[in-house]
Amino acid sequence: MLGFGFLASGAGLVRHKSVNSCSRRVKWTPRTRTVSCMSEVELESGSDQICVYACSSCGADLPLSKSRCEACGIEFRNESTDYVNRVAPRSNPRGLQAFGFGPIRQDMFRSSLVSFLYERGWRDAFRNYGFPGPEAEFEMLVDFCEENGQLNTIAADISCGSGFMARLMQKSGKFSRVIVSDFSESMLGETVTRFQKESKLDPADRDIVRADVAKLPFKSNSVNVIHNGAAIHTYPRAQDGLREMHRVLADGGVLFGTTMDKSLVRLPLPSSNPGFRFFSNRELFYLLKSAGFRDPVVENLNSCLVFKAVK
Repeated sequence: MLGFGFLASGAGLVRHKSVNSCSRRVKWTPRTRTVSCMSEVELESGSDQICVYACSSCGADLPLSKSRCEACGIEFRNESTDYVNRVAPRSNPRGLQAFGFGPIRQDMFRSSLVSFLYERGWRDAFRNYGFPGPEAEFEMLVDFCEENGQLNTIAADISCGSGFMARLMQKSGKFSRVIVSDFSESMLGETVTRFQKESKLDPADRDIVRADVAKLPFKSNSVNVIHNGAAIHTYPRAQDGLREMHRVLADGGVLFGTTMDKSLVRLPLPSSNPGFRFFSNRELFYLLKSAGFRDPVVENLNSCLVFKAVK
C-alpha cells in the first residue's frame, strides 16, 4: 500500500457559483422500455439497447450485446462473463507494461492485490486523510444532482474501483440506471463480487463495463450524471479523461468528483516516473474549463479537492 503523507495548510479556494438551466434528460423508463433522447425510441429486450453505448474506437452505435463493431471492424474480447469489455485492443498494455513495468498511474490498480485491498483498508485511509467517506460523498453527489435537476436519470460511476459508490447509487433508487465502469479488470471483478452479495439490487438496473476513460464507450450527450471519486490523479492524461466526460454528458448534465490536494501531498516517488499527478484547486479549475465545463466549482475539503461542474 502506498504511504500518503499530508501537510496541514490553509489552501485557498476557487469557487464559482453553478448556474441551473434547462437540460436534455436521458431517462430510463423500465415500465415502458423507452428512453428520451431526441425522440422516444422503442427498446428491445435487455438494458444494452438504451441510447447510450458506442464503439470506443470509432464512435458508431455498439450495444453491449455485440462484441464486434460493424463500422470499424474492431472486436472487443471479453475477459469475463461478469462484465462487458469496451477497451479497444490497442488500449491494452503491451511489452513490458503488460508485465507491470510500465507507468504505475493506471496499471497499479490492475493488480489483484490492490483490488483486493481497495475496500479492505486502502480506501479507508483516504477518509483518515480528509476525504468525506463514501456515505458523505454520496450525499454531496445527490445534493448537487438535485440542485441541477439530474435525479432519476442515467448515472455513471467512472473509475468505480470496487464499486462502493455505485452500490450506494443503485441502493438509493435516486437514479433510474447506474453504469459502473473501470479500466482495471481486477477492480471490476471485486465490483461484481460485491454486487452479488447485495441480493436486493436488481442486476437489470445496472451495467458493468470495462472502459478507458480517454475513450469512453458512450454516445455523445448520452449520460446525465458522472461520479469520479479519487481517480483523476491516476490518469495518464487527466485532460483527456475530462474532455471525454464532458463529451458523453448531456446538456445540463453534471460531473462530481474528488481528488487529492497537490499542496498537501508528499509522495516519495522518483521524478522520472511520478505515477500520480496531483492538482491545485486552481489547476483543476482550469482543466475543467478547458474541457468545456461551465462554471466549475473546486473546493478544498480537509486534504482533498471536491470538484463539481455542469455541461
